Amino acid sequence: MLMLGPEAMQFVTYARWKLRGVWGGLIAGLLFMLPGAAVLAALALSEKTPGLLILVKQFVAMLAGFREGGIETALLSGVLALWVTFVLCFLWIFTGPPYLDRILAQPRLRGANAAISAVVVGVIANLSFRFALDVLFGRIISTPFGAVPVWATLSWTAAALTGLAAILMVALRTPMLPALAMMALAGAAAHWWA
Repeated sequence: MLMLGPEAMQFVTYARWKLRGVWGGLIAGLLFMLPGAAVLAALALSEKTPGLLILVKQFVAMLAGFREGGIETALLSGVLALWVTFVLCFLWIFTGPPYLDRILAQPRLRGANAAISAVVVGVIANLSFRFALDVLFGRIISTPFGAVPVWATLSWTAAALTGLAAILMVALRTPMLPALAMMALAGAAAHWWA
């Protein structure tokens, strides 16, 4: 059942006002392309996971593909959605390095590159912090100053595994693959004992 009529318009208007920009447009488009239950599933997915727009886009592509031609079309639609999302990123990564020396030789562009690098490091640090909060705490409160964890919801198992990973990688300087294997075994053991 499609969500049509005044309820849909009210929901689109609210979403556009509340979410501003891309999200409002995304929801407005979803409401008229997919059944109401699928829209709610996509919205729930976008609220729960950190991969927001890319994950929702793939989910919607797979639902639309399934509606049009079954499981094969759904899988093909999902792969196509991921391909068109990431092909430009990988194209930039693989074709850009030969030009990097020429760019860094120019002082103005070197300064711009340093600023962009600082922004990228800040974004990665912010994402790492948010990911750590989501892993370590069961509940996080959003405040005007940022995310604040509820300390009573601390997962001691996740904290112990995080500490073990820090010891392996930082203190003992264990190579990546052996450290991942040890952490996978430690995580499986922690899950088995829990």
